[in-house]
Amino acid sequence: MGTFLLTVDLELAYGWIHSRTPPSPSYFDRLADMCDGAFARLLDLLEARRIPSTIAVVGALLADGASPSWPPFDGMFARFERAYPRARYAAVYDGRRLVAAARARRSGHEIGGHSFFHVAYDHPAFGEARVREDLARLRRAADG
Repeated sequence: MGTFLLTVDLELAYGWIHSRTPPSPSYFDRLADMCDGAFARLLDLLEARRIPSTIAVVGALLADGASPSWPPFDGMFARFERAYPRARYAAVYDGRRLVAAARARRSGHEIGGHSFFHVAYDHPAFGEARVREDLARLRRAADG
């Protein structure tokens, strides 16, 4: 019998930050409910078949809810949060409830990191020091 590995990227709002065509505000109004419902159904399916998975979480979703700040991405985050204010869309900036739901299951899901800011480490603004800083922030957020 072979090995089956399932990873799930948990990005919520951060999946859209780099998008050239961001979603409409009405889509964002529904995003948290859609993600919560789909994630619960996925966990139920995995639980029924006793399949563990790795949930790769954007670290900023585990942070205290404050707006992330990290040059040179501050302008990008600020523009995004002007379009999708954190006060209105709090649930799409906070993934702690989804991580808690995965941890509560018996299937033994692992929680992994998907960078802190959902940025590609080969971005021109990144060097080794920035990658290390991003990983350190991810670790602090995960240790919460």
